[in-house]
Amino acid sequence: MVFTVDRQTSVVFTVYRQTNMVFTVDRQTNMVFTVDRQTSVVFTVDRQTNMVFTVDRQTSVVFTVYRQTNMVFTVDRRISVVFTVDRQTNMVFTVDRRISVVFTVDRQTSVVFTVDRQTNMVFTVDLA
Repeated sequence: MVFTVDRQTSVVFTVYRQTNMVFTVDRQTNMVFTVDRQTSVVFTVDRQTNMVFTVDRQTSVVFTVYRQTNMVFTVDRRISVVFTVDRQTNMVFTVDRRISVVFTVDRQTSVVFTVDRQTNMVFTVDLA
């Protein structure tokens, strides 16, 4: 293991040579960065807001987890789609920025809502 401390910025770097993992801690902002060099995945934890960010550089997908509200956001930059999952209500929101369509799925009632912002049309499908 290799530890590096920058006293001016109060940043601590930790490198695990066996697993090729890099941990970075910024004590001022209370942020934690974790980089897995093999899979090219970056994890970021904001301890103040209790948020977790995960970035997969290969697929260009960003995952954001709000631990307080138990919300999960997933952004796929290639296809410009945003997925939002509310774990408490078991609702799934999908936003496609290219075609300006919003999909909402209520897993409890098995109802799907689709909103087209350009035409201002709303579609509802009851799968049950």
